[in-house]
Formats: sequence, structure tokens, C-alpha cells
Amino acid sequence: MRILVVGAGGIGGLIAADLALAGEHEVSLAVRSSVSALVLEEAGERRTAPVAIIGDPERAGPADLIVVATKTYDVAGVGPWLAAALTTSTDVVVAQNGIEHVERMAPFVDAARVVPAIVKHAVERHGPGWIERTNRGDIKVPATPGGHRFADATSGTSLAVSVVDDFETALWVKLAYNLAGNSVSTITDLRVRELAVRAPLREVIHGLVAECITVAAGRGVVLPADLATVILDEFAGYPDSIHSSMWQDLRSGRPFEHDAISGAVVRAAKAQGERAPFSEMATLLLDAISPTRQQG
Repeated sequence: MRILVVGAGGIGGLIAADLALAGEHEVSLAVRSSVSALVLEEAGERRTAPVAIIGDPERAGPADLIVVATKTYDVAGVGPWLAAALTTSTDVVVAQNGIEHVERMAPFVDAARVVPAIVKHAVERHGPGWIERTNRGDIKVPATPGGHRFADATSGTSLAVSVVDDFETALWVKLAYNLAGNSVSTITDLRVRELAVRAPLREVIHGLVAECITVAAGRGVVLPADLATVILDEFAGYPDSIHSSMWQDLRSGRPFEHDAISGAVVRAAKAQGERAPFSEMATLLLDAISPTRQQG
């Protein structure tokens, strides 16, 4: 299978590296800046993945599977790669944060060909082409033909891809995790574990997750009432090495993806004629400290 991964940092690098190292597919990695090699580090071991690194969409060629793993705000840059690599049967797996995967791809590809993916691997980027997986997790995809094909394609990897019948619920649960982990850790400049051991932050997270539960219910998605407690208990067990992806963006001077997380909750609440004050505040604070705002 010919696979093109668009997005070399973090999750994109992990997916490309894991697929290439499994040795069952022809894997290409689309990059914007110069990358000489793709190195995956885990538990102190570094492995160079046999991927074809491509900087020009015109060199991409047709692909059986495209994985879009850019930041949500970089979607516009995906267009040329999709135009070059899409065929009449290409699946487009969107491994991004938030709940609006299909909407973000709407300008480029038919909704029926989009496979939203929920990624729960912890990855840090140490430099161009050098990523480290700090905690193994899994990837969930919907029970669609494209979802099943992606699960089959990754069966020889350590990505742990599973097909989920109730994907919408899984999507909102992941959104709640991101609301808690990404938003609060970035605003406070703390490791994820710290969020669970500081009482005031636990209270904030309960407020954020409660809004997520309410807004999801308005869309017919029922989330567990104790979800905030479950999330915080999981955070409490994390090692100090785990940082949220948005916290990494803060430290690296990259823009934030908060519009796809807290911003998505605010939009969904507004569509229901409601407000989400905790998510509104998180969005405003992240707007204020985003590197793009500082530079502007």
C-alpha cells in the first residue's frame, strides 16, 4: 500500500515512522521544512524510519491512504498534497484534535472518504525529524469501511488502532481530555500530572468537563457523569515526562490549537443557544498567550 503522511511533527511523525518500520507499506512523509531523516525514539532507543521524505507536492504521486496529521490551523496547507495524491479510492485519515475533522477537510475531499482518528499516544518533538514517544496509547477510528481499512493497514505496528462502533462518544471523551490536559497545562505552564494534584486546578477541570458533558448531551452524546474524576485520576498516574501537546507548542513558540478544542465547545454551545463560560475563558486566555498573538 502507498501511504502519504502529511505533517512531520508529533503524531504525524509517529504514524509515518511506525508504519515504515513495520515494513509492510511504501510510506512517504510530506514536510514543509528541510528534514534529512525521520528518527523515532522510545525508551532510550532511536530508530531511523525508512520513509521517503518529500518537500514538494508535485513529487507525491497517487496514494492508497493519506494521513493528515498537521495542526488544525494548518489545514489550508494540506490542499496541494491532497490534490496531488488523491485517487478515486484514497482514504483520508485525519489524525487531529477536536471534533470537526470532516468539516476541516470539506474544501478538499468528500466527507464519505474522511476517517476521523482519535490519537492517544504521547509524543514530543525534539527537532526536525526527531520525535520521541513518551507514552504508548492507542488510535480509535469509526466503524466505517475506511476505518476498517486503516486498522488493517496498521495491524503490524505498535499504533494499536481499534475500530469503535460508538465513535461520536469516543470523540467527545477525547475532547474532554484535551479540554482538561491541553488547555489547563498550557495556561498554567505545568506538567499534566500537576493538574491532578492541585485542588484549584481540579475544580477548574471539573467545570470544563461538566460543560463538555452538557454540550455533548445537546448533540445526543451521553458522556459519563464522573468523567472529570476519571480524567484526573489518570493524570495523577502520569510520569513527569508527559507534557501536553499544546504545552509543547507554548515552549517551542508555535501557535496553539485551542480553537479546535475549547473553541469547538464554545461553538457547539452557541449552536444550542447556550454558553460555556469555562471554555470561553480558556479560549480567551489561550488567545492572549498564543505565540501568534504575541508576535502580532
